[in-house]
Formats: sequence, structure tokens, C-alpha cells
Amino acid sequence: MEQVANSVVHPVTKETITKYKTLIQDPLLRETWMKGMAKELGRLAQGYEDEKGTNTVQFMDLEEIAQIPKGKIVTYANIVVDYRPQKKDPNRVRITAGGNLIKYPFELTARTADLTTSKILWNSTISQKGARYACADAKNFYLSAELEDPEYMRIAANLVPQDFIDTYNLKD
Repeated sequence: MEQVANSVVHPVTKETITKYKTLIQDPLLRETWMKGMAKELGRLAQGYEDEKGTNTVQFMDLEEIAQIPKGKIVTYANIVVDYRPQKKDPNRVRITAGGNLIKYPFELTARTADLTTSKILWNSTISQKGARYACADAKNFYLSAELEDPEYMRIAANLVPQDFIDTYNLKD
């Protein structure tokens, strides 16, 4: 597989695939991307195999779902796939909550630096004799932020790998 604009290129047809649902419908790709989904769910939850959990999400049973406050909006899971050949595990699945449905009195995005700001920072580093520059991976940064009030998200059961369902006893 090759990387193309944050999407996956099918190894046989060379079709560019950007949707997780499409990947898991293909018998050649299904197992690989379901495994990626299980790892992502484990990362968000309490772990899965070698993937350490962040305790960001908790799974609810039917009784708990019935207790969701009436004013709360249950949003959807936005699933993003990416092939990153430089990574130890290149088949990436990431889940975010559909933020357009969540109502907060403040901004829901984290502003990033534009290209000009980045260039000024890099130039100020490389123009200084003996200067050093370091970057950090903040992949779990936002996952560790405590919420004052829980938010709710649903995901279709057919998108969750059976092994993960069994591991977390989600059928019950």
C-alpha cells in the first residue's frame, strides 16, 4: 500500500480509499483494518493486546444508555484511516467524536500555527549557532483532558471487530 493524501491505496486495484467502511468490505483488506480499529478502540478505552489504554471512553450497557440525560446530544464516531509507512504500525485508524453536534459555549478546535509562524520558529533555531530543535508527538494529548460533564458517542456494532467485542464483552 502507498500513502496518498491521508488515504489508502488498494494494493491490487490502486483505488484510493478514504473510508474505513470501504476497507472492511474488501476481503483482502478487512483483517488489517479491523485490527487497526481494535487497536484504536483499545487506545481510547482500557487497552487491547499490546496497546495501552487512555481510559478516554467507557462502554455503556443498555441500562446506562437509557439513563443518558434528556438534554444530551449523542454524537457519531468519525473514523479516519491513513497509511503511514514510516511508522512501526503503518495502518492507522483514528476515531474522533462528531464535534459539529456537541454544543459548547467556547471554541472546540485547537488552533495550529500557520506556515509563516512555523518558518520563523525553524529559522530562529537554525540561524543560532549550536541551537537544537525538538518535536514531540502529542497523539494522546487531548485524550487525557478531563471533561466536567461526559459526552456521548455511538458507533455501529458492525464497525467494531468481533475480537474487540469479545474482549470487552460488548454483546451483553
